[in-house]
Amino acid sequence: MFDHPKSPHRRTRRMVAFVVAAMIAGGPVAAAAAECYGPAEFEAEQALRLQSELTVIAYGCPTPPGMPPLPVQYGTFVRTHQKQFAQWQGTLRTHLRRTLGGNVDRHFDNLASLISNQLSNRHALVSPPTFCEAELPRFTQLVAMKPDDLLRQVRDNSVVRISSRPPCRPVEVELREPEVVQAGLRILP
Repeated sequence: MFDHPKSPHRRTRRMVAFVVAAMIAGGPVAAAAAECYGPAEFEAEQALRLQSELTVIAYGCPTPPGMPPLPVQYGTFVRTHQKQFAQWQGTLRTHLRRTLGGNVDRHFDNLASLISNQLSNRHALVSPPTFCEAELPRFTQLVAMKPDDLLRQVRDNSVVRISSRPPCRPVEVELREPEVVQAGLRILP
């Protein structure tokens, strides 16, 4: 039996065929490239996360007595490193243009909002005084960084990093095997 040309079943089959053809045309290579970061993109997102973290602290925590206002310190930091942050943003925008196409500004804003929301949610889960007390020493250290120090901080692979996409080639870090776990069990390879 054949469906009438205007049959809803025929239209559904056509839509499914179109979606499958689009998936095949894009292929796994295009999908994989959109789902992971190269080293430059991973570094750029780490910089965006760092800047967002500083923003949350600067505008979400009270300034301790005797210190310049946190937003002023943050503003000075951003102006000092403006050129480097612009390069990192350009790297992310290029990646988003290449992998997602369409409105790159919207994609970048969505990524920045996702990161800021993650950090703000973490801030909200911990009482603000506890969060601010824990984060202010790090804030003070970070906003005082020189350009070379900032690059080292963003590229530091000795700490666990999160990102919206995994690195295409995971960073290899040499970790020493702990001899004993808290429960007294030895970790086996």
